Amino acid sequence: MLFSVITINRNNADGLRKTIASVLSQDFSQYEYIVIDGASTDDSVQVAEDNAGSISAFVSEPDKGIYDAMNKGIRMAHGDYVIFMNSGDTFADCRILSRVAATAPAADFLIGGMRQRREGRRYTAVEMPATVTAYALLYRNFCHQATFARRQVLLELDGYDLSVKVAADACLLMLAAIVYRKTFATLPFCICDYDVTGMSSHCIDVVTAEKHDYFRRIAPNVYPDYVYAHRWLRLLPSNVLRVARLRITTLLSRF
Repeated sequence: MLFSVITINRNNADGLRKTIASVLSQDFSQYEYIVIDGASTDDSVQVAEDNAGSISAFVSEPDKGIYDAMNKGIRMAHGDYVIFMNSGDTFADCRILSRVAATAPAADFLIGGMRQRREGRRYTAVEMPATVTAYALLYRNFCHQATFARRQVLLELDGYDLSVKVAADACLLMLAAIVYRKTFATLPFCICDYDVTGMSSHCIDVVTAEKHDYFRRIAPNVYPDYVYAHRWLRLLPSNVLRVARLRITTLLSRF
């Protein structure tokens, strides 16, 4: 099995350096590493060049935004599964790729847990539900840094929708599940430390709105039913406790 690890970067040389170190620390050798840089003007290109011997493919050129760059990475990849570990993000430990390979995956998408991090501090662990449903995809957050996607499926779906500005990764998962009926499996361990200073973390309301608009677009007949169901399901003790725990740990992280 070959993994394609793809890093998207623009003017984040320090973050890129951390991410490269994390990728190269993996104890599993069957992966290619692709770095897509958006014509950075800081030291990012030099960081990539310093690690040229360990990077399978590198390009630095203007693009139309993060999802355009991610699509470029998909087209350059050759692996069975693709994971995006963008600049500033890191694998949870050095055994992630080997642990995923050991699961002998058969699903189109493999989704694990994540730890959120700000300014080097880990403060929230987010575990995935036992099963991935359309409801979960609409009302919970699944980040691409914790998602292994079959490359051929990403190509079949034509990559990320550039009309969706900050939630195209979440919307692609909904499209795959609802329209294309692709398969999902969850991994019972944490995949990444996710840098919450990234783009989507500052636009939670926009992410939510884009996900709902996209769900309505691809499943107009059932969207109202999911919204109605959420009015009641969000009051389940497990959901209340999960949200409360996330909010408390996020608040404590600020001190």
